[in-house]
Amino acid sequence: MTGVAGAGVGPALLLVGLVAVLLVCRRLRSEDREILLAGVIGIGLLVSLTGWLGVVGRAGPWAFQAQGLWRASSTLTYPNTTAAVLVPISLVVLGRLAATPGSMPLVMAGTGLLTGLAATMSRAGGLALVVGLLLLAALSGVRATARAAVGPVAGALVASLSLVPSMPAADPSRPTLALVGLCTGLALAMVTTRLGRWPALVLGVGVLLAGATRLLASSWLHRSGSAGQRGRPGVRSEGLQEGHRCRQRRGLATTSPAAARQTPRSSRSNADLNTHPIGDAATVAI
Repeated sequence: MTGVAGAGVGPALLLVGLVAVLLVCRRLRSEDREILLAGVIGIGLLVSLTGWLGVVGRAGPWAFQAQGLWRASSTLTYPNTTAAVLVPISLVVLGRLAATPGSMPLVMAGTGLLTGLAATMSRAGGLALVVGLLLLAALSGVRATARAAVGPVAGALVASLSLVPSMPAADPSRPTLALVGLCTGLALAMVTTRLGRWPALVLGVGVLLAGATRLLASSWLHRSGSAGQRGRPGVRSEGLQEGHRCRQRRGLATTSPAAARQTPRSSRSNADLNTHPIGDAATVAI
């Protein structure tokens, strides 16, 4: 397609490697597959953690600044690429959690992966996650998928809301708030998983509604503040007048004696008319 003979060698080798990995994994024993899965989940958690640290610490290599926001990019250096890695691993963890409900390591892993995915703020990643959850619900059942996803999603939402104040580039980072929110999200995910089916569903829906309400309130306050500033034209004019007065005072302070001697006599006489000495002091007439 590009007119270069070797342009398709790289993608072709990638596909061959993918097929080879699938064939090798099919020949592994159950114990070996568990070890391989644990390694893949560990890599995903490492990617998620480095992206989270990049946003909190404003670390350039691990975070990506665009449109006034810090987004997690991890060691992959780009948010969408990071999301492309985290989405499939998150779906694998949720699928295993649907098959083995109540596994706390999987719950914590799913919460951490979804938190890192939210930190990327990738719309394509979010859409891919929704499509993957729909496919997982079709394969494993709606109830099993909802029971597996409610805990990690609720915990990741709390952790992500605590990370949002650290994302604007114009504001200082909030590492303490982000860390407390992450710990709270992990605890909420475990508690939600330990509860029964209906209490967990009610708790998860409540957390989702609380998060949506907070986001809507923050957006409304931001718009109201912007409209209030636009609706006060006097603020801008007063600022301009104050700046003009400061420039005038600066110019008077830096006036040289030679320039003062060149000042017309009429101006000096007018200035003298405004001062009336009384004793040792001079009173300025208003």
